[in-house]
Amino acid sequence: MTINDFISELSKEKVEAWWEQVQPEKVPQKDKDNSWKYFLKRDDKRVEFKWSLRNLAKFYKLDFAKFNSSTGARINFCEAFDFFIQEDLVYDKSEQRSFINLYQNKVVNKALFQQFISNTYKLINTLNIDAYNIRMAIKPNGYFMVVIGMRTVLSYIEKENDSYLGFILSTDLYEKLKEDYPLELDIHFKGDENKSFAQFKTTDFNKIPEDILRSNQQHISDEFNVVKNTKRAR
Repeated sequence: MTINDFISELSKEKVEAWWEQVQPEKVPQKDKDNSWKYFLKRDDKRVEFKWSLRNLAKFYKLDFAKFNSSTGARINFCEAFDFFIQEDLVYDKSEQRSFINLYQNKVVNKALFQQFISNTYKLINTLNIDAYNIRMAIKPNGYFMVVIGMRTVLSYIEKENDSYLGFILSTDLYEKLKEDYPLELDIHFKGDENKSFAQFKTTDFNKIPEDILRSNQQHISDEFNVVKNTKRAR
């Protein structure tokens, strides 16, 4: 039985009746350990996603022993029955090793990288960005990208002994500043004509013009508002 077959066997009323009797504190510790990252959530109640579907199947005696907890499965279930997914931002061991390896071998200007991380953290708090709607993507060449929904909004990379901080910003501002500042336009950026993504070459975050930071914050807010309160994170 696929996730869609499983959904078709249920109704909102059935799922609601099941959800009312679910007690998060009674989820077995083994299931908690095996489902540590994704949670089914509504209001103030949240339970491990994998356990939730198995328990729901057991509640209605449905044969749904085998399934995958893919992004698509989570989204389909949540959209069908009005839930949200909460993702705990915990690195697993492979992700942690990958990050440490790239940080140690690809990041020379560690002070600037820390400024990049601190600025990102400040923006997340200032704009009250839901953790499930933002992530960091890392490429093997040491390209660190902060992504909201499907859009890269910030980036960090070092190439040819230079450091570059990337920002989503207004196209008008880019056109205004490009002659006076070390800006490189990302020609592969896909957005409407009013948005651009530019990399600023620098050794010090404090040298970035305030106009860029303000425009970047506004566009990050705009991107978050597109995906806020949706079931889709990516």
